[in-house]
Amino acid sequence: MFDKLKDMGKLMQQAKEMKAQMQKVQKELKTTIIDDEVPGIKIKMTGELEVTELNIDDNLLSDKKKLTKSLITVYNKAATKSKELATKQLSAISGGLNLPGM
Repeated sequence: MFDKLKDMGKLMQQAKEMKAQMQKVQKELKTTIIDDEVPGIKIKMTGELEVTELNIDDNLLSDKKKLTKSLITVYNKAATKSKELATKQLSAISGGLNLPGM
């Protein structure tokens, strides 16, 4: 019985350490900048998908359809990079476990 309690204590300590490491990674993601671009548009966003900078070439401003498509494309490319980075960092901590909400 006492062995099970020791194991439970170890498991609780490991969970606490994992939570602290995940919080550290989440703080790092807030300040990590992801750059991407498509012809005529450059974007910068944090690892938490917050756009911090967007540069649009003046030539795109006259073609609303092309501008819209390019904005969607560049955002999705940067968001994918950001999500991949977060997944990589968090899975290193969790040992590859598929944790809900991560």
